Amino acid sequence: MSEIEKKLKREMDAKVPDLKEKIMAEAFPETAVRQSRGKSAPFALRRAIYSVCIVVALAAIIITAALLTPPPGGTTVVVSINPRVEFVLDDDTIVSQKGLNEDGVTLLLNDNYVGMNINQAVDKLLGRAKSLGFLKDNRTVKLAVNYSNGKRAEKEYRELSALITDFLSANLRGASLALLTEDELEDIIDSYDEKALNGFQERQLAEFREKLAQVIRTKMNGLDELKDLVTEQISACGVTDKKERIPETVIADINGALKDFLFEFPSEISLLSEKAKFEDLEELTEEIDDVKEDLADALEEIDEGHEDDLKDRIEDLFEIAWELMNPDDD
Repeated sequence: MSEIEKKLKREMDAKVPDLKEKIMAEAFPETAVRQSRGKSAPFALRRAIYSVCIVVALAAIIITAALLTPPPGGTTVVVSINPRVEFVLDDDTIVSQKGLNEDGVTLLLNDNYVGMNINQAVDKLLGRAKSLGFLKDNRTVKLAVNYSNGKRAEKEYRELSALITDFLSANLRGASLALLTEDELEDIIDSYDEKALNGFQERQLAEFREKLAQVIRTKMNGLDELKDLVTEQISACGVTDKKERIPETVIADINGALKDFLFEFPSEISLLSEKAKFEDLEELTEEIDDVKEDLADALEEIDEGHEDDLKDRIEDLFEIAWELMNPDDD
């Protein structure tokens, strides 16, 4: 099994452990033992649904790796006012920047500090924070400067501390500088990772939800067309005796349409037998109505799932997708 498959399995296990084995068996058939089914979903639909599931999971893996992998450079500087900002340095030069909360993103908006000397950048950052109303009198600025191994960069901290203290003394009353403790720094990074990942998951989940809803709506439209065809055939024949056999040409037309439908969408609807009677057409329309009603319930469940927490919504959507692909699987 490739490394990316292993990562995907771990990610799926963390998100929806109850469904992991089912979903992964379908996503990677060569690594799982399939159980026989009465009716298998067509490859085209399975591939479409699997691609969405895999993209969601892989995307989460990618962004998690991006968030947790230290950026290039030897020193990290975190400035916390209320806006929280992180700079990564190569020697004294900034090589990356990011806001660690919404205010931090706002503070960095339209400003590119990459390539600047850290002292010049922090001085500019404080000035911008003051002009935007983030930095005021009696406010405490907190600072952390760490090497890539996590140890405190004492020399760099002292230099930046002197610069920040001078700025505060010259521009504000009662403002002060404090060391950002290890626990505070860890909380900031954890909060950023969680919010950034959850925000990404929310967007991917919304995309998955819409694609799944579109598949359901398409299937419902196909059911409407099937029912119209059956109704037209009943009317055209002008049948009065429900026990009367259906003409072979009518059976062929209806079964042909059913086969086309079932090729794209797995369903519990059965083909007409060679000896079908007109009463069987009524049963067929009832089957179509039942399947459509189930799909309508699934759409309603998708729409009502917005109030659930993230894990429940992921589980619900995967369950709906599974049932859509495997209607005969109890």
